[in-house]
Amino acid sequence: MQLYIKYLLTFCLFYAIHCIVPETALAQLPEKQAILSVMRTVCDQELRAPHYADNWQRNRLNSWIPSSFYPGLIACYHATGDKKYLNAAVAWSAQNEWKPASRFRHADDLLCTQTYFDLYAILQQPEMLAPAKARLDSIMAADTISGRDDWHWCDALYMAPPAWIRLSAITGDKKYSRFMYRQYQDAVSFLQDKKDTLFFRDKNFFEKKAGNGQPIYWSRGNGWVISGIARMIDYLPAKGTATSTFKSLFRSLAAKITPLQLQDGLWPMSLLAPEDFPQQETSGSAMFCYALLKGINSGWLPEKEYLPAALRAWQALVQTVNTQGILEHVQPGGAAPYAFPPEASQAYAVGAFLLAGNELQILTARKKS
Repeated sequence: MQLYIKYLLTFCLFYAIHCIVPETALAQLPEKQAILSVMRTVCDQELRAPHYADNWQRNRLNSWIPSSFYPGLIACYHATGDKKYLNAAVAWSAQNEWKPASRFRHADDLLCTQTYFDLYAILQQPEMLAPAKARLDSIMAADTISGRDDWHWCDALYMAPPAWIRLSAITGDKKYSRFMYRQYQDAVSFLQDKKDTLFFRDKNFFEKKAGNGQPIYWSRGNGWVISGIARMIDYLPAKGTATSTFKSLFRSLAAKITPLQLQDGLWPMSLLAPEDFPQQETSGSAMFCYALLKGINSGWLPEKEYLPAALRAWQALVQTVNTQGILEHVQPGGAAPYAFPPEASQAYAVGAFLLAGNELQILTARKKS
C-alpha cells in the first residue's frame, strides 16, 4: 500500500510539473489587443520624446542609441499594421541618408543598417540598401581583423552580426554570413566563460569579482548577446554548421538565464550577484523576454519550459511603464551594473520591449485562434 501511495504521489507531481504549469501559463496569456495597446503607448511616447543619452546622440541619429529603437519600431509596424510606424522608420533612415555611422568598422556604427535592411525587405527600394552594402563590402575588403579585436565587447554581438546575415539573406550571397560567422566564433571564444556559459562584457571583467566572489556578468551585456542571436534566427539556413552552432549557444544561454530570473519577473543587473545592485532594471530583462519568446515562436525553445518565465518577464515590464507611456527602470549607457535613478529610460530598452511585444502577440494570436 505504501509503495502504491509513493507511485501515486510521484505521478501527481509529474503531472503537476509537466501538464498543469503549461495550462496555467496559457491561461495567463494576455489578450492580443492588450499587448498592442501597450506597444502603441510606449512606441508613440518614444517617437514624441526620444530617450537619447545626450546631445551627441541627438546630433548623430545613426549612432547606436537612437538606432537601437528602430528594430522595435519595425516590430511595432508588423504587429499593428499601422503605416505611421513604417513611415517614421523611413523618415529617420532617409535623414541618415541610409548611411552607417562614421566609424568605419565599429560594430556600434553598423546597428542602424539593420533597420535599413528591414525596410529594404519591405519596400525594395535600392537606395535603402546601397550605402550600407558598400560599407560592409569595404570592411570585408580591408585588412583582416580577428573577431576578438573587431567585436571585443559583448554588446557588439547584437550591433553588427544581424546586419551581416541580413545582407546575406537579401543578396543571396553567402560571403557576408561566412564573414560574420568567422568573426562571431572568435569573439565568442574570447568573451564567453565556458564554465558559466555567460559572457563577460569585455576583457576588463575577466578577473573582476562581485561582492559574493562570483564573476560579474552584466544582465544587459548578456541580453545583447542572446537577443542578437534571436535577431538572426529568421535568416539562418534550416541546416548547417553555423545554424547548429547558433542554436546550441542560444539554448545554452536560455537555460542559464531562466533560473536567474527574480521573483518580480525581472533579472538582476549582476546576474550571479543580485544583492550587489538590488534595484529593478528593465533593459536586460526586455532583451531576455524577447529572446525567450522568439525562441519559442521559432521552435528553438520548448514552450513548456520557457513560456512561464517569458510571461512573468512581460508582466513585470508592463508594470514599469508609467502613466505617460515611458518604460522606466532602464540603466543608462555603461559597461557594468551600477545604481541609477528609477525613472531613467533609454531607447534600447524601448526597442527590446517592442520586439518582445511583437513576439508575444504572434504567440497569443496562434494560441487563441
